Amino acid sequence: MSEQPLPRCQQCGHLLGRRDKKCALCGTLIEQEPQTSVVPAQWLLVGVGAGLALLAVSFSALRDRSKPTASVDTHETIATQDSRNATVETRGGSPQPESRAEVASNSSAPALRVETGDREKAVQAFASGQSNLRNGHYDVAIQEFTKALRLNPSYGEAFTNRGFVYLFKADYDRAIEDFAAAIQIQPNTDLFANRALAHFNKAEYDRAIQDYTEAIRLSSADPELFNYRGASYSGMSDYDRAIQDYNQAIRLNPNYPTALNNRGWAYAQKGDRERALADYVRALKLKPEPPLRQHLEAALKSLDLAVRGTRHPGRTGR
Repeated sequence: MSEQPLPRCQQCGHLLGRRDKKCALCGTLIEQEPQTSVVPAQWLLVGVGAGLALLAVSFSALRDRSKPTASVDTHETIATQDSRNATVETRGGSPQPESRAEVASNSSAPALRVETGDREKAVQAFASGQSNLRNGHYDVAIQEFTKALRLNPSYGEAFTNRGFVYLFKADYDRAIEDFAAAIQIQPNTDLFANRALAHFNKAEYDRAIQDYTEAIRLSSADPELFNYRGASYSGMSDYDRAIQDYNQAIRLNPNYPTALNNRGWAYAQKGDRERALADYVRALKLKPEPPLRQHLEAALKSLDLAVRGTRHPGRTGR
């Protein structure tokens, strides 16, 4: 019987633990009704010698993991996916990075220096792990990847895939260990981004920033990485640096509604309501998917009222 995927917060979309009573990001009380869907096929990407799975995670997370108390109503950003990537968002607070867990192709072979029999068994165990992962059998997938690693301790793709399962199950410490092992074998941008996400979800923002910085060093033209590092800076309430990273993300991709949304939120936290309003309007004009669009509309409405109230503090209106 397949294991049910972890539930997500109905307010902000954050991935929840099975026993969580409230969302760690927005503080919303959670009804213990896990979702029944399995890992979407569109999360599977092609990476360095392997496919990469990109997990969408809730995008805003306050440093104290609680609801914000800003004077301007904050908003939620929602994960929007296409066949290549996912967008991370948050409910009023620091924007959050996303994961790029690697799912190697069935043709990927383990490292050399194993006996032919063990090599074949490792490949078979790895393929079985992939199949179970895609079908939602997460514990069985972990067992199969672990078996592949026993047969071939240098099987980087097995470490990466097992790390992805741990990440999906919110077992962040084990995910970090597996991504670190994979990085030792063959470092790449996505592995650093995966480990950064695990650190972020543990509120280890400084470590997340270090890993996103390394990922950016390897892929400096990727706007998502700047967006996610900006989210980590927002987690530390360092809004100036967050805005710098959002600026770069938007320079690289002017039609990036999530980065615009996040920059708008950072401006709002700094009390710069005019710029926040401009970013929300610009993001909304890009016609993002319904979840993000709805939150932008709500944030825009509340912020617009606040801005007009600031301009006319003594005006009651009709």
